[in-house]
Amino acid sequence: MKERGWVVIGAAVVLAAMFSMEAYAWGPRAQRAITGTSIQVVRRTIRTVFQTSGAKYDEDVIKGALAGPTALRDAVELNGENRAMHRIASEMLLLHYVRDYSMGSYYAYRMGVLSSLVSDLYLPFMYDASAENRKLAAEIDADIDEHLESFTYTPLREKSVILRELRRYIEDSRSYLRDAKAIIAADYARGDGYNGYLKNGGAQNAFSNAVQAVSDIVYTVLQTDQDLGYMKPSDENLMWFFVDNIEYLLKEKKNAKAADEIYDHFVRVNPDNYLAYEQVGDMFYEFGDRERAVKEWKTALQTRGPDRQRIVRKLATYYIEQGKDLVAKASDPDAPSDSLQKALEYFNRAMEIDRGNEVAARSIEETRIEQKRRDEREQTDREIVSAGETALAEADVLSTQKALGDALNIYQKSVTLFDNVSSEFKAQREQAENGKKDAQAKMRKVITDIIQQGQSLIEEGDRMVEEATSEQSFEDAKKRFQSAQAVLKYIPDNQSTALVASRDEEIARAKTSLDQVDTEKKRWLEDQERRRQLEEQRRAHEASQAAAAASRTQGGGGAAPAGAAPAGGQPLQVGQE
Repeated sequence: MKERGWVVIGAAVVLAAMFSMEAYAWGPRAQRAITGTSIQVVRRTIRTVFQTSGAKYDEDVIKGALAGPTALRDAVELNGENRAMHRIASEMLLLHYVRDYSMGSYYAYRMGVLSSLVSDLYLPFMYDASAENRKLAAEIDADIDEHLESFTYTPLREKSVILRELRRYIEDSRSYLRDAKAIIAADYARGDGYNGYLKNGGAQNAFSNAVQAVSDIVYTVLQTDQDLGYMKPSDENLMWFFVDNIEYLLKEKKNAKAADEIYDHFVRVNPDNYLAYEQVGDMFYEFGDRERAVKEWKTALQTRGPDRQRIVRKLATYYIEQGKDLVAKASDPDAPSDSLQKALEYFNRAMEIDRGNEVAARSIEETRIEQKRRDEREQTDREIVSAGETALAEADVLSTQKALGDALNIYQKSVTLFDNVSSEFKAQREQAENGKKDAQAKMRKVITDIIQQGQSLIEEGDRMVEEATSEQSFEDAKKRFQSAQAVLKYIPDNQSTALVASRDEEIARAKTSLDQVDTEKKRWLEDQERRRQLEEQRRAHEASQAAAAASRTQGGGGAAPAGAAPAGGQPLQVGQE
């Protein structure tokens, strides 16, 4: 006979170490080890169990085993061995049937739950009703968990077997418990505890039998080539299996697409169970798909069950929440302009479905008031934008007419108006922002023109001073310099540093030139006076020479008149000594 191999359970413990859920009967580490080891055993025959080409579901199996019977809808009724075995048989029937519809993560999870149901039957005192023995079972659980590393598993046979008589199989494989319970109770009573029967093979035996039973039952459920004589599960059992499958996919796997695939199977076996549709709606609501939740709740309402009012309240609450969310966001700059109107629609839906809903009625009244106030604020912003655009157009005309100072003032006014538009309404805000950008760009152009105008006035004034022909020329130059300063002062301080610097530089230049006008005028007057005196001297000299010549002509060569230049001499220059 071929020697059977053995499996070290440490790998199974490591496999499930990431989970921290409490076990139902066996300690958490023992339950992980039993389930993990049984997976290895089944894979000797079915290599692809709990896995596909793209996924592996070992973690889901372990998670189900740790959740145990508490994961089942009617777990509260599992208060005895007979009921537990009946539930195991029902689970085997159900899981065998749904293989063709659902072999993914939830199927693996439910196989883990089945593993827990089966393995619990191999633990001493598991279903004992006495408080004393339940306490003893808890001590045994803890002690087995503490000594788990010393366990190994040696398969009892070459391969797993197909079970055709579940109750006989379980009773035969648990025959050791009849004597073991008495021995274990005596060990703990005299203080030996785990160091008695359990340490000397009892715990290992219970563990090995649990692993083998789980392996055989999982192997049986997965059979596809043999008729096991199983009947089809009831539509109700199938329906709730698919409901729980949807919940697992949404809550644990966050996989709405897979949940939708299971939903199709759910609908086929559930024509009119409103509770199931309601629960599916709750699941999608918690997942975050509110519209899908509403769809399921509305389907539940169509069945008109006795709990209709509860579903009505859920729908009304959803509509109210949606409406309040729109109201809260209505003041956001990028909120749609019809947010409050849509909020009213949601509140009205709530009232339609739940006529006496006071929250919906109050929300309708408050939203109408807020909508009126919002409309008033929006109208105010429209009027401000219109005033800004009017000012902008007026400034454009002035700029064209070269009334640059006035144009600049009106452009600044338009910018101030646009700045007063609130950020609440997107359309008006964007109009104001565009208008402000346009006005500021035109202001920069006007400022550049003003600086150039100031420069031209200064240069014209300088030229007047340089080419002055009269005292009026200096007065006209003064006016040019003063005009330059006045024009340049139209440029406000809130412009760019470069423009303000250019303004100040030209104003200083104009002031310097203005301050120098009187000095230049005085210098010019002095020069004019010298020119006048020179001209008088020239004229006097010419007159003197003319008189001398006349005298000589009349006197026939007589003595030269007084003041006449000596013969051969030169005429005196003005100021010559």
